[in-house]
Amino acid sequence: MSLLITTIVLGLFVYYISMEQQSWKGEVVYKVGDHTNQSAMSVTGDIASSDVRPFGSKNGKTYTYSWCNGSKNIALKNKIYFASEEAASATGRTLSKLCKK
Repeated sequence: MSLLITTIVLGLFVYYISMEQQSWKGEVVYKVGDHTNQSAMSVTGDIASSDVRPFGSKNGKTYTYSWCNGSKNIALKNKIYFASEEAASATGRTLSKLCKK
């Protein structure tokens, strides 16, 4: 029984490490709060308010930054973080009109 638990824990650890390596390449869309696979890799946890990555709502068509007007109106469970502005644009999203870089 302990061998089974050890194998599961080790498998999860290897999966986590592989996701972290992909995020350094700018290939991962960060999705907070939900563990479903919707063509985005999931990373859960608290995101610092000083985070400079672009993000949007899972239901929206735009992306924004933490310093933009209206960005605090997106519920944490609906936030999708992108590795870069190019990654956000590649999903068909545009920069919010309330945001001035």
